Amino acid sequence: MCGITGCLALADGAGPDTEWVGRAAMRIAHRGPDDEAFFADHDLALGFRRLAVIDTSAAGRQPMHSADGRFVMVFDGEIYNYVELAQRLLARGVSLRSRSAAEVLLEMYAWLGRDVVRQLRGMYAFAIWDRRNRELFCARDPFGIKPFFYALTAGGHRPRSGPARPGRHRGAGEHDLPRHHRHADLRVLHGRRGVHGPAGGPGGLPQADGAGR
Repeated sequence: MCGITGCLALADGAGPDTEWVGRAAMRIAHRGPDDEAFFADHDLALGFRRLAVIDTSAAGRQPMHSADGRFVMVFDGEIYNYVELAQRLLARGVSLRSRSAAEVLLEMYAWLGRDVVRQLRGMYAFAIWDRRNRELFCARDPFGIKPFFYALTAGGHRPRSGPARPGRHRGAGEHDLPRHHRHADLRVLHGRRGVHGPAGGPGGLPQADGAGR
């Protein structure tokens, strides 16, 4: 069990609320007592609370950067078939720097993009930021074992994993990533910012326009 938090600035000219990300990470400290780390650029901030299990070394720290530096990820969960996926990456000539399932997931995403979710067996919630295309991809396991909450506020889009403290229910304005729609794209592209969920069906995600509404 780990904890992830983040804030994506949707309004033009606005930056992420890094103070909120820090406070949110503090409130889910019980989910990751071993380490705390953050990433921020002018559109996004990510926070992570770590419970080190498989790879307890510094190589498994998050937010984690892909080998080429393009992607940044925070991840909570278990990928049961990560050894098999790691072998596929090694066969492609990808050099893995750690023994963590997180790195395998991140490099699989660098290879397959959003189709990576079709390859995963496990329980998970994660967010991956594409620094080149300014796109945030969020996903969780199809059964919703790992929680993933998000809120659209005046300060931007704020995803996080798990209640802020044990026994707490979601807050006002918070939504759960729909169970049958297990991923969402959040884009900051060509001056247009918004939240894009899977097309059609129940539980679709709300839209946000360029003004952050």
